[in-house]
Amino acid sequence: MTSNTPTTDPVDAEETTETTLSTETTETTEIQSKTKNIINKATYVVVLVVGILLGALLFSSDEPAPTQDTEHHEDHAEDTVWTCSMDPQVRSSEPGQCPICGMDLVPASSLDDNAALSDSEISLTPRAKTLAKLVTTEVVPTVLSGQEHALSGQVVNDESSYKAITTWIDGRIDKLYINTTGEKIKRGQAMARMYSPEVYSAHQELLVAQTQIDALSSTPGNAFALQNAKTQLDAALQKLRLLGLRDADIKSMKTASKPWTNITIRSTFSGTVISRKAVEGQYVKRGDVLYELSDLDHVWVELDAYESDLTKLQKDQTVALQFDALPNETYTGTITFIDPVIDPKTRTSSVRIEVPNEDDLLKPGMFARAQLQPSIARNGEPLQLVIPQSAPLMAGERALVYVEKETSSEGTIYEAREVILGPLLDNNYVVRGGLKRGERVVSQGAFVLDSEMQIRGKLGLMSRPDDLQRQHTTSQQLQLTPAQRKELSIIITGYLDIQELLAADNFTQAIERSERWHTQIEAIDLFEDFKTIKNSKIIKNSKNVQLVQAWAIYSRLFIADNKQLQKSQDLTTARDAFSYITQTMDRFLAKIGNVSDLPIRRAYCPMAHDNKGDHWYQRSSVVDNVYFGEQMRTCGEIQEEIAPGNVIVTDSTPLPTQGGHSHE
Repeated sequence: MTSNTPTTDPVDAEETTETTLSTETTETTEIQSKTKNIINKATYVVVLVVGILLGALLFSSDEPAPTQDTEHHEDHAEDTVWTCSMDPQVRSSEPGQCPICGMDLVPASSLDDNAALSDSEISLTPRAKTLAKLVTTEVVPTVLSGQEHALSGQVVNDESSYKAITTWIDGRIDKLYINTTGEKIKRGQAMARMYSPEVYSAHQELLVAQTQIDALSSTPGNAFALQNAKTQLDAALQKLRLLGLRDADIKSMKTASKPWTNITIRSTFSGTVISRKAVEGQYVKRGDVLYELSDLDHVWVELDAYESDLTKLQKDQTVALQFDALPNETYTGTITFIDPVIDPKTRTSSVRIEVPNEDDLLKPGMFARAQLQPSIARNGEPLQLVIPQSAPLMAGERALVYVEKETSSEGTIYEAREVILGPLLDNNYVVRGGLKRGERVVSQGAFVLDSEMQIRGKLGLMSRPDDLQRQHTTSQQLQLTPAQRKELSIIITGYLDIQELLAADNFTQAIERSERWHTQIEAIDLFEDFKTIKNSKIIKNSKNVQLVQAWAIYSRLFIADNKQLQKSQDLTTARDAFSYITQTMDRFLAKIGNVSDLPIRRAYCPMAHDNKGDHWYQRSSVVDNVYFGEQMRTCGEIQEEIAPGNVIVTDSTPLPTQGGHSHE
């Protein structure tokens, strides 16, 4: 690569430098100088460098620009330590350039203002906040679920209404009364006329038996013979019924003068003919299909959803349907089924909507366009929290937001916090975990904050450890009905009651509550719900199946942990057993979430278990230490609040497997 910049003599360069330091110190010259040095370092990502430049300008702008006052500079030069915003380990008593990356050194004091904060926090002065043009938005609940989304598909027959008209006898088709598909027929309507030697033989037996009965009835003393004739008549009648003849036909056969050689095949269903299998003159056997019918009073609209669309769809979601053949008509339906299997050829999954069609305007094969509308949260379900689409910074499965913690005259503190996001709803993300109602997140300017976090060596988006297992995607959180939430809520209440009793040093009542909790856990019967699902043939509702399977594991672990607690001899051993229960609660809250109606808090004490540290969950917003009790009841910190319906963020424990647990 060649440069268009003219070369400069070394002597001229020295004179130019002296002139610049003494006369030109504007903000534009600083930016150009930094940009030139950064371009020379091809190892740095362009986007990150731009963010760092902006952050450096914003967060160091509280210091006045250098002036021509050489005497003032000399007075403070010895007291100022200069460092590099990219490499903070570089320290110098004089301004200049970083020997590692070439960036201009800045006063170390401008980077040490946040020394008292945690690695996830950063402070901005009022002026820096104004220059950054940060905008914050409150975390608010919404009664909507799902999102507006467009899909395409077509109208198909309702598979559950398929019927087949078959022959009950062997024979030859002499006449077809229905020759074309698409005709609507009613139950009992004549479909075909068929020649059958089998019917002829059965009818002959009927006539012979009837003749014998008539003859014997007028002759006394033949009771046995008469009874035998009646038995033959009943057998002939039953044989005709089994051959598919109606009672009206059999009644006519009784009075016939000679046996029938032909019978009429009638439809046993109402519907529309979608397929004709028979032709006149064809010989058929018992069970052969003559016609296929479908009830078109209800049709299905099958939509094709790509893998990326599936997280935005859910059962019972409202759908607005439009059809090219009916431009002025809009139909409304709900999603009744989402195929759990992806078609390997098209990479799509079928989404089904059932639509009434009494007026027969919808024809199978019509193209359909669907607009998925947000649905209203059902009674008993917690309201979902939402944040603007612009608030989170994304990196793989990680989502990071900046939360405004406190503001004073000296500045504002922001916290970088990982969150669990749900689907996108009308330019807002649903929050599954990590935030609580009323908090304020940075919705504009989060990238500037993250750049400054990187400059200071703190835990920004890209500098967080990557070895954590991220188990909290939306598709992995199990969805519960209000009834299931209510049934499982005793898991939360029982745990929290025991926590409060142990924190109050009440050993006896804690054991008694543990015994009642044990009984309540055993009474939960999600397996009965699974049987109901199977009986109603909704086997493919995989979320319910997964819930039952997960509960089979969690119930076993909770019961095993509870037995250990009940065997405790004192508060110390009871608290050790409670720690194991907390590990199971971690997994429960990560997969199923907070099923209670109130928020719960995750607290942590670094001194628990001989300074190894441990956590627990509690109702109170003030630390209530379960491991030390009255000795140090307020020791520790609140790490996280889990709102109703949300999952935990800080835990990354995977779903446990049968047979494995900490103390087993």
